[in-house]
This record gives sequence, C-alpha cells and structure tokens, in this order.
Amino acid sequence: MGVILFLWGFAEATLFFVVPDVPISFLATRGIKRALIGSVYATMGAVIGGFLMYLSALIHPEATLGVVERIPAISWGMIERVMEDVSHMGAWAMFKGAFSGVPYKVYASVLGASRYDLSTFLLLSFPARLMRFAIVSVGVGFLARIVPRRIHMPLLAAGWMVFYGLFWYFMEW
Repeated sequence: MGVILFLWGFAEATLFFVVPDVPISFLATRGIKRALIGSVYATMGAVIGGFLMYLSALIHPEATLGVVERIPAISWGMIERVMEDVSHMGAWAMFKGAFSGVPYKVYASVLGASRYDLSTFLLLSFPARLMRFAIVSVGVGFLARIVPRRIHMPLLAAGWMVFYGLFWYFMEW
C-alpha cells in the first residue's frame, strides 16, 4: 500500500486531482498506525511531485501555471489568490492551503514561478502536506472504532462522493 500512496501523492502534487486523503481514509479503517504510515508515503510522493512542479515553474513559469490552470477545479483566480498569499506569507502559505481546498501543486508552482527559496519550500512542504493526512488518519481511524465495521466502506464511499460533489460544485472552473 505504501507504493500506491507514494504514487498517489506524487500524482496529486502534479496533475491528478483526487487527493491522497481518499485512500488514506480507507486505510484508516484498518488502523490509525497503518494510515499514519501511509500518510508518510503519500507525503514523500507529494513532496517529490511538488519539487518537480516548483522546478518546472522556475524554468517555465507561464507554461507551468497555464497547465495548472487547466486542471479541474483550478482557476486563474485561485492562482492569483495563492500569489497574494505567497507574497504575504511565503512558503508558510502552504499550511493555509492544506485546509482551504487549494491544491498543493498550485503553491508549488507559484513558489517556483516567484523564485522563492527552494530549501525553505522543501523544508515546509513535508509538514504542510503531512499535517492534513495525519488529521484524516486519526479522525477516520477514531470514527472507524465507533461505527460498525460493515458500514465503513459504504460510509466512506458516500462521504467522498458528497465531498467531491460539493467541492467541484463550489470551486471555480
């Protein structure tokens, strides 16, 4: 499962649009420790993917931001808000992004395009990504202990369908 989560984290940090929280939450029904370990794998993949997005935007800022804008639920307005957040908060803005619905790939690309310090970006990327994955792991793991096992999968599937339905409905296109 570690390889799948690593690859999922990498994919979502680049061009994929379904967050690693989905498989992490399913893993959390089998135990919080498993999900936390899976979260570390997803985070490692995400940081490598973010590093590639950063480098791409550093070398080709307009082209990279143009590609990012074409990803579902990302708009130029979102990219501009991240630019503003980054101008005020630097790479610390990634922590805001972890809970705002703005994909990490947008922050990585904007930070690269703005030539932000690479070492600070990499140093803050790991905790910024891991924090939300860990919260999902603990939260779902706790709920799995109090909800009957037979409804774990249907409940999670329904929850993620509702989440993404609302997310894609309310996000800018």
